Amino acid sequence: MKQILALLLFVGTSYAAFEWQQLPAYPRGMSGAFTAISYGADALFWNPAGLKMDDNTTDLLISYEKPFGGMDSQLRDGLVGFVRKIGDVGVGMAFNDYGASLSGDYNGDYGEQILALGAAIPMNDKVAFGMKFNYYRLSMPRFNPTSALGMDIGIIAHFYSKWSVGLFGQNISGATLRTADGKGYRLPSSLSFGVALRPTRNTLTSVDIRKEYDMPVTVAIGQSVELGRFILRGGVQSQGDYLSFSAGFTSRFRGFRFDYSATIVPSFPVTHTFTIGFRR
Repeated sequence: MKQILALLLFVGTSYAAFEWQQLPAYPRGMSGAFTAISYGADALFWNPAGLKMDDNTTDLLISYEKPFGGMDSQLRDGLVGFVRKIGDVGVGMAFNDYGASLSGDYNGDYGEQILALGAAIPMNDKVAFGMKFNYYRLSMPRFNPTSALGMDIGIIAHFYSKWSVGLFGQNISGATLRTADGKGYRLPSSLSFGVALRPTRNTLTSVDIRKEYDMPVTVAIGQSVELGRFILRGGVQSQGDYLSFSAGFTSRFRGFRFDYSATIVPSFPVTHTFTIGFRR
């Protein structure tokens, strides 16, 4: 849980900042089962191979949430993403800003920012490969800001029009934040494998397995159903003792779309995620 892990940084835990990305609302609503179905601007933090859009040339989105209702520290998370197809290549960029207002001994603003630039190319008519570079910046009270550069890679392959598989390597470069005293905090690195089945034109089932370094295996299952201009979705995610449930929908009109998801973690307030996008 990102807000708890972020606070652990203050007591010396290495895996605190920049925990696995949750926005925007579409992957949230699928409980993170998104590696094999990533597409357009939604793919920027889930699998860069999805930047190779087959049916569109432009994708823009803005997403926002207050994790766990903001809790007492006014947690907030925002994302802006843009993808443009140039020939057969999809090029995208995004800016993610996660932060909190802290009080007590660490009174002030805590912030995590990621500036990302990625591209995806077709390897053939069924397989796409993507790569993304990330600039990480961490700022928090009583500490000097620190930054690092990292790289992600991904592959998506489609089979028999109904099946797709995906592989996503997060921070394969091992990006590490350095403090003024030279101590290093290695940013999260993970490997995700996903498989998705579209048994009919309007239904989709997706499963993800993710292993983050020195963390329990995460399993996520998502399901969506398309009903005209609306898409309904839901899912469940498990990581050790951590269990979450999600549900959401998409409404589309003339290239515009509105995505909403609600994520439920037992004993915590509900996280409401909103995304507004335009795709053509």
